[in-house]
Amino acid sequence: MFCFNAVAQNKDILHLTNAFIDTVKSNAYSRANVNWDSIAPIIIKKSCGIKEAKDLLPLFKMVLSDLRDVHSSLQYHETDTSIQEDFMVQLRQMAKMTDADAGLPPKNYQSYMIDKKYAYINIPPVRLEQAKYIDTIGKQLKFLDDNNPQAWIIDLTENSGGANYPMIWHFASLIDVDYSYSDVLNTGEEKKISVVLKPEGEQAKQVYDILELDPKKRPPIKLKNTQVPIVILTSYYTASAAEAFLLHFKGQKNVITVGQKTQGLTSTNQYYEIGNNFSLDLTISVLKDRNGKTYKINEGVNPDFLLPFDLSNIKTTNQLLEAVINKKKDYIEKALEIISKPSNFSL
Repeated sequence: MFCFNAVAQNKDILHLTNAFIDTVKSNAYSRANVNWDSIAPIIIKKSCGIKEAKDLLPLFKMVLSDLRDVHSSLQYHETDTSIQEDFMVQLRQMAKMTDADAGLPPKNYQSYMIDKKYAYINIPPVRLEQAKYIDTIGKQLKFLDDNNPQAWIIDLTENSGGANYPMIWHFASLIDVDYSYSDVLNTGEEKKISVVLKPEGEQAKQVYDILELDPKKRPPIKLKNTQVPIVILTSYYTASAAEAFLLHFKGQKNVITVGQKTQGLTSTNQYYEIGNNFSLDLTISVLKDRNGKTYKINEGVNPDFLLPFDLSNIKTTNQLLEAVINKKKDYIEKALEIISKPSNFSL
């Protein structure tokens, strides 16, 4: 109704605006944070004079900022193809792209035996090179397992997230359940998450086929040394998919976490096509661990044993990562101290 006198109003713009508002209002986990009676008329009225779809971007971002979920994002695709076609094209490009192509630092793959008794493995973040990542972590875990470790130390301190399943791929046999944590919708509906990738729907299968993530072609390795202590290291830098990795283990009797509270991206996003080259990565659920704790928006996961960490001089994420790396010896020493006391674990 606000556009009644706007003769030049593009019907596609109005349709797009309403589609965006309806999508967020219907699906966002934090939709209750938005005063829809106020913001929706404002956004529609401001869209009246807009002729190019891309100029709606600032208006749409106003709505997302009101959600305050710290995880949702909006994209405008500069292309004449449909978003679905564009998404698949980008996906195929991503599947071939290396970290170096994208200007990302090389992944810090590290694994070794400590005192010939304890297996240490660093789990880096992963966005690109997912198939290579799975193969590399698999080889590392097999080598460590062949050395019959008396305990596992899994390091997430440098992991800012990315893709969940490549991270957890070869760790399924260390987890004592088939379904670990849950996604919890705003309605309270829960969906248990499998520790093994199970694509649902043709599009999901197509996506994982492009990324070469087929559990039948890349079967998770079966570790032998599973009934031993597991210590997982976390930091303030640990985020998103790394937090989901952590929650696969959280509540398991032989698992203890050491470090600092994680960053707090303990939520799940869903991809939506809005139209006119807009797509939305929307936070639709939060995570609930097997102990029954549901994590609020922006709530991190507390460690079982807190390792002191001075944040007073940390101003940027790069500084935080550097500080975490410099403190790595302290993390590992604390893990070894905890492992040395079998009473810390329920085996």
